[in-house]
Amino acid sequence: MSPIHFLPDSDEQRLPIEARATVWDRAAPRGLLLATIVWLAAFSARLPEVNVESRWLLAVLLTVMAVGAITIGWRAGSVAVSTASLLVAGLVNCLLIASVVHSRAAASPEVVRVTLSDWAWIPGSLVTATAIGSLFGAAGRFIGATRRAAAPARRPSTQRLQAALGAVIVLTTLCLMTVGSLVTSMEVGLSVPDWPTSYGYNMFFFPFTKMVGGIYYEHAHRLIGTLVGLQTIVLCAWLWLKPPRIGAGIALESGHCPHCSYSIMGLVGRRCPECGGTWSQRDEQPGRAARLLARWPLFVQRNPLAMLGTAVLVLVIVQGVLGGRRVTLVNTSGHDVAELLAVVHACLAQLFLLAAALLMFALHRSAQTAVREACAAKGSRPAVCSSPQMRKAAARVGLALVLLALGQTILGAITRHYGLDWALLLHVLGAVAVVLATLTFASIIMMHSPARRLRLGAGVLIAGVALQVFLGAVSWWITTRLDRLDQILDLGVSSLVSAHVVVGAIFLLAAWLMTLAVAASRAGAALADAGRVESAAPLIAPAAQRGVA
Repeated sequence: MSPIHFLPDSDEQRLPIEARATVWDRAAPRGLLLATIVWLAAFSARLPEVNVESRWLLAVLLTVMAVGAITIGWRAGSVAVSTASLLVAGLVNCLLIASVVHSRAAASPEVVRVTLSDWAWIPGSLVTATAIGSLFGAAGRFIGATRRAAAPARRPSTQRLQAALGAVIVLTTLCLMTVGSLVTSMEVGLSVPDWPTSYGYNMFFFPFTKMVGGIYYEHAHRLIGTLVGLQTIVLCAWLWLKPPRIGAGIALESGHCPHCSYSIMGLVGRRCPECGGTWSQRDEQPGRAARLLARWPLFVQRNPLAMLGTAVLVLVIVQGVLGGRRVTLVNTSGHDVAELLAVVHACLAQLFLLAAALLMFALHRSAQTAVREACAAKGSRPAVCSSPQMRKAAARVGLALVLLALGQTILGAITRHYGLDWALLLHVLGAVAVVLATLTFASIIMMHSPARRLRLGAGVLIAGVALQVFLGAVSWWITTRLDRLDQILDLGVSSLVSAHVVVGAIFLLAAWLMTLAVAASRAGAALADAGRVESAAPLIAPAAQRGVA
């Protein structure tokens, strides 16, 4: 069989040039991240146990936006990007403006209805955000001028920015799971008895003055869930409008379709998107992913990452509907059905986190180049482990660790909602299995991998599982002393119990990303060991080689 050839520079000039990132492309992930930080700051300051005054809250939010604008201007080196980022954040923050307006109407009995002048808050907030982005962004650009002069920064590609937005979704999902675990620990999941409305109000019109006690936590959970859904919609639409390039899952020896000479370097499958022609397996060296994807329709083969983004979007929609139906079914189908949906809701949250992390990893440039880096390492130390057997063992143990951790989250959800003794016993036994799998996986990585990041990640896994065991013991002690969750009403005690859930989700996320990194590097190392790759030139040539100014 002929070896696989990565296209040399002369052939790369025929490839479609990757779309340059526009100002709005660069502003989207930064603006949505800043909006997430603003929302978290606002909700933290308005906790019933804290309840910061409105004037101080406004000062805190303006300070957060100013610091964000300075940071964006410093890192991006562009006032336009800073202004656009603050405008994106301002648009997202407008979802909360209606609650502020209706809070005024609810607090003043003499105010019969919301007037047109009250809605001036929306354009006023957008103008304020734009002004902050321009002024403080210019200050940040001035601060970072010296650093950029010493080492000029390269403009990030659209695909890297899409990966950054995927990371923002993962971060916001962790925040959402934190609030959700507090809702469960404090037993306030049914504080708002209707859905999708909140006590008859539109979700975004519910007055802040009525968000007291358990209502505050439940309504905050709904709003942050809406923010996660909005971010997922933006990323999904972005992936369809600007499809990312994928790595060379297969490559013909010539690098072009044998029927029409169309470049198939970025294609995974055996069907040409230009002429529809197919080629024989004898002419290629496909991997498992390529063989699986070749069975799907052509539009899936053309943009598999956009299809993955669509699947993530469907997951978050189903997750939101399950959370809402849990509230509405209490009055119609009884408490048992509602508790079952609560368990499914908690487990599906973990699956959504893994799916979002998979999309982020696939979009990240390091994932796209993992195979080529491993191939370039032939003749030296492999990228993962010293032998094919150890690489295979690392991938399998990592996958087993992820499945065990996922099973632990399911047993933990059953224990929290039902308090069954057999579920608690299995949860404890599963913890022992997770500890053993973690130590095995980390030992393989630390002893056989030259990659510094993988070894660092293995250390993080060991520290994470130790912390998780400690928090699990604390949670068990608290729940047994306080008659499980019946008396857990204090925020501090609930936070200790919820920390066990959140750290478990972070541990599952870290194990999943480590397993993906090992699997991606193993694929390239296998090709290098077989001697099937002659060169590992980058898929996209530098701008100077493509004739781009």
